Amino acid sequence: MIRDPAEFIPPMLGVTADAPFDSEDWWYEIKWDGFRAIISHVHELKIFSRRGDNLLKWFPDLVQLKDILPKGMVVDAEVVAWQNGGPSFAALQSRRPVPHLAIAFDCLFSDGQWHLHEPFYRRREYLEQLPVKEHSLFIVSQGVTGRGLDLFQAASAAQLEGVMAKLRSSRYWPGKRVKYWQKFLSMHREWFVVSGIAKLSTGNWQWGLAEEADGPLVAKVMAPTDWNPELLDRDARALRVEVEFRERTKGGRLRHARIRQWQSNGMEGDHGQTP
Repeated sequence: MIRDPAEFIPPMLGVTADAPFDSEDWWYEIKWDGFRAIISHVHELKIFSRRGDNLLKWFPDLVQLKDILPKGMVVDAEVVAWQNGGPSFAALQSRRPVPHLAIAFDCLFSDGQWHLHEPFYRRREYLEQLPVKEHSLFIVSQGVTGRGLDLFQAASAAQLEGVMAKLRSSRYWPGKRVKYWQKFLSMHREWFVVSGIAKLSTGNWQWGLAEEADGPLVAKVMAPTDWNPELLDRDARALRVEVEFRERTKGGRLRHARIRQWQSNGMEGDHGQTP
């Protein structure tokens, strides 16, 4: 099938790594906390979201990319909101009037040719050939080969989202979630109490989490499979949960919360599942 470079192409997706690792076969770069964007500048500038929506409706300031990105290119990128010296997902999501930045990390089409079947390291070379690699609205993502652990440590220290590891020899797989891209996520861990328990229409159980029993809700997570709902009456105010999460929103809610372990009246379990 011959793709039209002016139309939406679903982005390649990565999996979460079991643990950060080093390998000379892999490229490592910062994972930015923003909106995935396929930027097409063939006939006119188009910026598609991960699901194909028009991001220019939300971020009209990015229309200026038509003067930065050469015509005849399609790049994979992340759009971030820059606030207080770093990316702010909350500012991006609320569409506050803050500077936006497109960070390109892959070249899918240029010079009249698709590069999907070419290895990642070659696609990086096309990005490096761009006449403008750094601008207030656009930069080319930088990274390192082989030193994933060092970069992950630096990203965690800087309170960034994490690191993307990419197999240098891998082709681009549109719309596929594959192991050739792996995420090292910087996560926080804290203990919370279960302040509420509800049974959903699906038959599954959901826990509401709070700092203390009568405190405001910080997250809703699916109850782990090793928790017995028959203990509901006894457990309702005795459950403690260690949660791994990305960050807190301005309103105090947890983003990407995942149960690591739970404890109740001498019972405990590990690695519960969340949605």
